[in-house]
Amino acid sequence: MIIAAAVCPGAPWLLPGVAPQLAARASTIGTACQAAIRGLRGADRIVALVPARRWSVDAAAGRPARDVTAAGPGPDPTAHRLTVTRSDRGRGPVQDIGAAVVAHLLTAAGTAGPVTVVEVDDAARSSDDHPARPPSLDDPNVRTGVLVLADGAAAHGPAAPGREDPRSAGWDRALAAALAGGDPAALAAATAVDADPAPTDLLARVAGLRVLAAWTRGRPPARAAVLAQSAPFGVGYVVARWDWDDAAARPDDGAGTSR
Repeated sequence: MIIAAAVCPGAPWLLPGVAPQLAARASTIGTACQAAIRGLRGADRIVALVPARRWSVDAAAGRPARDVTAAGPGPDPTAHRLTVTRSDRGRGPVQDIGAAVVAHLLTAAGTAGPVTVVEVDDAARSSDDHPARPPSLDDPNVRTGVLVLADGAAAHGPAAPGREDPRSAGWDRALAAALAGGDPAALAAATAVDADPAPTDLLARVAGLRVLAAWTRGRPPARAAVLAQSAPFGVGYVVARWDWDDAAARPDDGAGTSR
């Protein structure tokens, strides 16, 4: 059963050494991610939903890559062996930015246990295209945490990676409201491929959130909170946490809006 879910950006700058100036400018997002992911510590297993698109990651510089053990900071670091379900079978070897970000965030938050990384295609148009529901989600004896990497609209202002779109602010507010309300139906509506505006119109990468909404439709969380929301580089970032189980640790930083 799902006991907790955390939503964080899939931004490469979250990896140590990739873009330290950007990380410093968005430090509140990084701090909020750690607070959200601490809620997954009580899980026996973690399923991470990440965007399918890849970026180049330099493993030789100390950044974790696909199918490697990612070691965290400190003299006795936690390590994760990642199982990656690939959406582009048949291509040559690549290093997955999503898996790298997942490994770093989970290790830095001090989580343990097996992690399965599932790549989700933003082009998926129906629930039939979504990854299969893991059996652990329905097993009451397996406490499962879900980590979703997702980015909001990438069309905020002139600094946006995509073409500036004035609808971005309202779209991101609706997304944050669905997460803050712990409402799977509202989350599904906000991230729907055929919404107006569509996530693809704003270059939002929210396929993992559509999967989270589908997986939790019949069992919404008991508590929900948005721990941070901003668009420092023209991309909307939101950090959120959902909890189902009273035994799951609550947010310990006091940040965010909860229900």
